[in-house]
Amino acid sequence: MALTAIVAQRNPAAGTLEDTYTVPASKKFEGRVIIANRSATATVFRVALAPAGAVDDPKHYLTYDLQIPGNDTTS
Repeated sequence: MALTAIVAQRNPAAGTLEDTYTVPASKKFEGRVIIANRSATATVFRVALAPAGAVDDPKHYLTYDLQIPGNDTTS
């Protein structure tokens, strides 16, 4: 499926916890997350969904330290 819109992009430093997109109150959002490793070295990444702006909690993670090869993408 082709992308129809990009709602947010980030390029955080390693080990940085950062909000990428906040869904407006009383709205729903359906989307896709694409992770790109622009380094030649393999690394790991984490993705979490925090309901109602909740504080970071292990139960919010969809992926945790998932491996991604160098110069690769995943979604």
